[in-house]
Amino acid sequence: MIMVGEILLISLAIFPIAYLIGYTTEIILFRHDFGSFLNTLIRILFFIGVIIHELSHRLMCIITGIPAHNISVRYRPYPHGSVSPKEPYQYTLMQGLLLGFAPLLIGTWCIHFLLVAAFNPWFHPVFRVFAGFCSVS
Repeated sequence: MIMVGEILLISLAIFPIAYLIGYTTEIILFRHDFGSFLNTLIRILFFIGVIIHELSHRLMCIITGIPAHNISVRYRPYPHGSVSPKEPYQYTLMQGLLLGFAPLLIGTWCIHFLLVAAFNPWFHPVFRVFAGFCSVS
């Protein structure tokens, strides 16, 4: 059985690689014009990623007991979002660290399970395509 400390260390080891890939991909994809269809597809992929990112912040708020009153995700002018705690700066250092690293911790496991579903022939093909699309985002 994997201990919580091991999960944290694995996630922190993956973080620089995931950040570098995401940042490089974002720069490459948003600096070039690929045509109307591909640009829309790229924005939708990033939008799904933003939704997962913000939901992981909100889920960590629930887990750590930080009251939050607003979650916002916007598609235009570019995909972005935010989660607003009710009482900012009123939580402990550990709560703040967990809240900040929530997309890394929760997102890593989401991607893992989405990839398992995408490559598993037991799932319905439509769900496998959807899981693959979400894992790419």
